[in-house]
Amino acid sequence: MRLTPTLVERTLNQFEAQAIPDNHPAVPELNRIFGDHTFFLDGNGLHIVEPAAGDEEGSASGKVVKLAS
Repeated sequence: MRLTPTLVERTLNQFEAQAIPDNHPAVPELNRIFGDHTFFLDGNGLHIVEPAAGDEEGSASGKVVKLAS
């Protein structure tokens, strides 16, 4: 899922990584392979945020998913 700037900031407050900017040359290929997401990179690999299963209606929680090491 693509995150708003506010959600990117909230994610980075809880997860030590760097958001890959949308204008980075690798983003079109990442989107082609993994879908339209905000991508995060840290020392352990490439990550995205997916909506958390079983969320209560109106909540905005998600889970970090590692795509590659």
